[in-house]
Amino acid sequence: KRRPLTPNNVQQAIAVYRSVLRLDNRNRDAAQHLIEVYLWPSMGAPGEAELIARRYLETTDDVGIRRMLADALWQQRKPNEAVAQLTTILTKHPEDIPSYERVGALAEQYPTTVNRPAAAWFEDAVAKNPDAALAYIARAGFFLRQNQRDKALADLEQAQQRDLSDTETRLRLVGTLRAANVLDRARAQLQALQAKNPTEPLLWQYWADLALRANVPDEMYTVAQAGLT
Repeated sequence: KRRPLTPNNVQQAIAVYRSVLRLDNRNRDAAQHLIEVYLWPSMGAPGEAELIARRYLETTDDVGIRRMLADALWQQRKPNEAVAQLTTILTKHPEDIPSYERVGALAEQYPTTVNRPAAAWFEDAVAKNPDAALAYIARAGFFLRQNQRDKALADLEQAQQRDLSDTETRLRLVGTLRAANVLDRARAQLQALQAKNPTEPLLWQYWADLALRANVPDEMYTVAQAGLT
């Protein structure tokens, strides 16, 4: 969290996380943060991320860490191994929508490697989690990438009717509405989040981007002022 971010700060953080894990190899926070650092594109160290994740999973099964292991394998262009980790998660945790997203994205990138079409994974996410807004948002994103805008808009409508109390999920909805160029609905979701949590920094970052995309100078000014107070 140090700003400005420097290579020295990053190396200090890595050293601290490694020290913590030597003392307590089950410390999830240290493992998670260390893996995250290694997965940064600027680090280019997915092999190190894989090593840390595998060590942690030897003693503790954890959905989030296993998902990160899949990310590390993906970055190393090992789609079969990444899919194996994600399907392991989904066998036990069919509610884990991010895993469906990742397998679906892998199927898009490696259609001859993954054993099912990408669309099938996103369909499963919704079928297994019909009350989860995130499932519809994920499938909407897939439809947008496939240039099926009508289907994407239908899923976004479904998502807006589900529980959006989780800030991250609401922001995902905002981002996907923005990608679909449905700016009025994206703005309405940001207003709802503002009423609930006006100090959320990402709220103002998303809103600033929306104002720029909409090219509304008055809104740009208002958002900038509100975000700084």
